[in-house]
Amino acid sequence: MDGTAGTQVTATTVLDGFTLTGGDNTNDDLGGGALLCRGGNSGNACNPTLANLVFSGNEALYGGAVELDGFSGGDSSPTLTNTTFSGNSGSSCGGMYNYGVSGTSSPTLINGRRNAPVRRRRCRSEHRRSCPFSRPGFSVRRAPAAGSAG
Repeated sequence: MDGTAGTQVTATTVLDGFTLTGGDNTNDDLGGGALLCRGGNSGNACNPTLANLVFSGNEALYGGAVELDGFSGGDSSPTLTNTTFSGNSGSSCGGMYNYGVSGTSSPTLINGRRNAPVRRRRCRSEHRRSCPFSRPGFSVRRAPAAGSAG
């Protein structure tokens, strides 16, 4: 998804209810074996709604399944709801790789799941990148129960 081509990707762009599997972006310096969400550079954004998706068996250098690029004043902060990351791998971050140097890369995770181990190395903190789905015990925000004020 490219929010740098003159039109921002907003929450009205929805991917819902399918599996992204077998993606391979190991020969590209960008990343995201299944999904690259580009919102880098000032005024650009990639903030789609991703719901009921399974990212499984994908591979990339950065973010085996997903890379979010919101660097240099841009924004890449999608909302992921009921999304599963399973068996993805990457040299830096198996599940999701967030790159927000001098910009924003801050996904909202609701009822996310990581069902299988992922192979990964630690992220390079000097680049201020983070890997929420490549560490055991990642945290997500739970949706409020039906009828609650949550």
